[in-house]
Amino acid sequence: MSAKTMEEIPGTRMGASTSRPRRICVDGVSTVLAGGVTYMSCLVNALARAAPHWTFDVVVSTGPLADKLDRLPNIRLHRAAWARGGAARFVYRQTALVALADRLRADVLLVQFPGLLLADRPQVMIAMNSHYVMEPPVAPDARSRFYRRVQRFLFSVGYRRCQRTVFVSEQMAQLGRRFVGRDRTRGVVIYEAASPVMHRLAASVPPYAERKVEPYLLAVGTVASHKNYAVMVRAYGELARRLPDGPRLKIAGYFGALDAFRRGAGPRPALLDLAEREGVADRIDFLGSVSDEELGALFSRCLAFVSTSLLEAFNLTVVEAMAFGVPLLVPDTSAYPEQCGDSVLYADPSDPKSVAEQMYRLATDRDLREEYARRASERGRLYSWERSAEQYLRVLEDIARPRASSC
Repeated sequence: MSAKTMEEIPGTRMGASTSRPRRICVDGVSTVLAGGVTYMSCLVNALARAAPHWTFDVVVSTGPLADKLDRLPNIRLHRAAWARGGAARFVYRQTALVALADRLRADVLLVQFPGLLLADRPQVMIAMNSHYVMEPPVAPDARSRFYRRVQRFLFSVGYRRCQRTVFVSEQMAQLGRRFVGRDRTRGVVIYEAASPVMHRLAASVPPYAERKVEPYLLAVGTVASHKNYAVMVRAYGELARRLPDGPRLKIAGYFGALDAFRRGAGPRPALLDLAEREGVADRIDFLGSVSDEELGALFSRCLAFVSTSLLEAFNLTVVEAMAFGVPLLVPDTSAYPEQCGDSVLYADPSDPKSVAEQMYRLATDRDLREEYARRASERGRLYSWERSAEQYLRVLEDIARPRASSC
C-alpha cells in the first residue's frame, strides 16, 4: 500500500489504549447517498464490534443508514425527524446535533464534512467526498464554481475546527491540505473496504480461473458526469468494431435521466444517443440500481470490471471487485494507482482508444485475465473494516475528552 500509514502522519499516536469506556456521537444526518450509507454503516458496525465497551450514539435523518446498522447493544439510534433536505440537515447538524452531543456527554463527535462549527467537544471529521478538494473533470459553470468555493471554505474551516480529519486516500489528503495553510498535521489516512455483505457473497465464489464467467464487461456506479461513461461507451464502440462477437457491457448504477425518460418525465438521455451512434445500443445493458445480492452475482460472473471515472477519492466498487477476484481495468489518474498498485490494468480515461485497447486485451487474453484476477484478489486482502476500525479507535481515543471534564 503506497499511502502513508497512520504511524507516519504527524499528530496521530498509535498504540493508544482503548480499554476505557467511551461515548461517541456519530453524525449520520448527512448520510443519504448509497456510497456514504455503505461507508458509515460498515464503519459504525466495525467500531461497535471492535470496542464492545464503547457506546456509539448514531444520529440519522433517513432510513437507509439505520436499516444497515447491526442490532448491537452498544449502537444507539437517535432520529433527527425534521432534518430532511440539504438545508435542514445542515441547520440540524450545526445546532440540534451539537446540543444532543452535550446532553449525551459524548467524549468525541465523529462527524462528516464540514464538521460542527459550534461544537466545543473533540471532533473527528470524515472527508470521503472528492468533490470539494479535487478539480472537476469538466469546466464548471458560474453556479458550480461558487458552490465549490463555498465547499472549500467550509472544508478549511472544518479542518481547523476538528482535532482530526480522516481522509480515505493519501491523494485526497495531499489535495485537501492545499486549502488549510500551514495547519497540516491533523490529517489521517484510513482506507475503507468492501462491506461484510460483499465479502460473505464472495466467499462462496470459486477462484476466477475455476469459475464459469459470462461474456460481459461490468461497470458499477451512478451515471453522473464525473463517472465519464461517455468515454466508456466510445471505447466500447471501438471494441465492438474490432470484436463483433465480443462481450456485452453491463452498467449497474442509478441512472436518473433514464428513469425519468422511461416515465415520460424527461428527454432521452444523451448517453443513449451516443450508444446509438456508436452502433452498440443493443449491446449495452443499463441495469439501474441493484441490490447487494444482485451486484454480487454480477461480479461473480463478469469477464472483467471496467471504470473510466475521472474523480475518485477512493473507489468502493474497485475493492468490491477485488473481493470477488475479478480482473480490473481502471483509470491511471485520481486515487486509482494508490488504491490498486500493480494489481490492475490502467488506461487513460480521457482517451477512448486507450480504454478500448485494454478492453480488447481483457476480452481476448484468458491468461491475462487470470493473472490480473489473482493480483486483484491479493490486493483486496489489504483492505478490511476490522483494520480500519482499529485505526479509527486509536484516533478517537487519542483526542477523547477526559472523563472528568465530560459535562
